[in-house]
Amino acid sequence: MYEDWKQLGKEYKESRIPIRNKIIELKNEKARLETSKYRRKKAEIEAIESKIIDIDDQLKLLNAMDRDLQEIGRESEHYFDRGWWRSEKYTLNSRHAKLPTIYYGFIEYECECEGWNQ
Repeated sequence: MYEDWKQLGKEYKESRIPIRNKIIELKNEKARLETSKYRRKKAEIEAIESKIIDIDDQLKLLNAMDRDLQEIGRESEHYFDRGWWRSEKYTLNSRHAKLPTIYYGFIEYECECEGWNQ
């Protein structure tokens, strides 16, 4: 079972490759568009700027996907390693200190609802 999780982590890392290639391709396209908008007509510049905005939106989504794949791959690959702190984002672990609970005794409350005091 441990090896299955390691393999799953590797598959997540491999699935990042096409996304990263697309990110590189979009960054190159954005740089090309930014340099091509000089000495153009106003209408052409506006069209180029709208394409750049579209590329920025795509890059935001792809970067989020890439980051999630990286984090999930890392978590699954090291999930059963001793000393590995599992992420709070994907598990129920918490790094926050929990205050100790102190009980001073049992306090009985009277209920004023019908059916409770039998």
